[in-house]
Amino acid sequence: MTERMDRMEKMMDRLVKSQKETGEQMKRNSIEIKESQKEMDKQMKRNSIEIKESQKEMDKQMKRNSEQSLKDTEDLKKQIKETNKQLWWMWRSQEEVWIDLFRRNMKPMMRNRWIEVDNISTRFKSAIKLEDGTMLDGEYGLMWINWKDIVVVEVKNKMRNDYITKFVNKQLPKFKILFPQYKDQYH
Repeated sequence: MTERMDRMEKMMDRLVKSQKETGEQMKRNSIEIKESQKEMDKQMKRNSIEIKESQKEMDKQMKRNSEQSLKDTEDLKKQIKETNKQLWWMWRSQEEVWIDLFRRNMKPMMRNRWIEVDNISTRFKSAIKLEDGTMLDGEYGLMWINWKDIVVVEVKNKMRNDYITKFVNKQLPKFKILFPQYKDQYH
């Protein structure tokens, strides 16, 4: 039995020793885990700071880009407005040339038909408020007037059927309403 006791004591000693080693290993692991955790916390803090700084820089860059984009948009709007103005004046000049050419060439043609012209008006328009409250307006290129006749002309540099149809069906009927002073001369 002593032998058995000796064996048991030895086993107990080994068990105690093993538990002691396990405890020490656990302490070492715990210390390593804590150190590792501290290092991870430091790294996360550094990363967080770097991310915040990077985010601030990105925000600044986005703000600069946004401001530049707004400025570019405003500059583009100004350029478009200026281009539209130049195109309008160019179109207007071209239209004036066409009207003048037409007016000069039409005068002899009118005389050949024994129509004398007392007055030539170019680019005239009118707008009136109708009884129902709506506005009626119209613009005409040329008008020849004498004591009994009036000739209303729409000048286009390229005449198309739809222009003629629109003029005859829409613009001309509005003329008597817009210019009542000529209603007796208009045929």
